[in-house]
Amino acid sequence: MKKEIVSAALCAAMFSSVLAGCGKQATTSGGTVNGDGVKEFTAFFAVPGSEINDDNEIQKIIAEKTGCKVKETWLTGQTAEEAVGTLIAGGEYPDFVDGGNAS
Repeated sequence: MKKEIVSAALCAAMFSSVLAGCGKQATTSGGTVNGDGVKEFTAFFAVPGSEINDDNEIQKIIAEKTGCKVKETWLTGQTAEEAVGTLIAGGEYPDFVDGGNAS
């Protein structure tokens, strides 16, 4: 009898947590919309690289076709582990993260 009561209580708790988790819709979405109506996303890549210039023709064509643009950030003088750690500690996350081989 005691096992049945405990099982029923656990089932009720699990069911209520499922309803609570599904009950609220997210109020924010990633990215921001600029003056041209193009949605801008941010991305961090934990590998060495350089940012694409704002006047890049390919990036403009992609933005026209998809309505989206990505502002990327690359490693600059840090290891992947240091950069990802700094990113996490800062609390402001980009919309996309490629952590490389950081652990």
